[in-house]
Amino acid sequence: MANSSEVTGLHRNGIAKLYNEETDGVKFDTLNRICEALDCEVQDIIEYISPSDRNRVL
Repeated sequence: MANSSEVTGLHRNGIAKLYNEETDGVKFDTLNRICEALDCEVQDIIEYISPSDRNRVL
């Protein structure tokens, strides 16, 4: 995670919260930094789960 922090410029705690799904939201700037670091598009790292499907996932 330390390397991810260095590459993105994001704080380790923030990356850990994202990784562990312990956040209520993500700023666009954060998404941009992650996508730049991974050389990917937003849709490569985010999946939409509808409210009706959310209960099945949890």
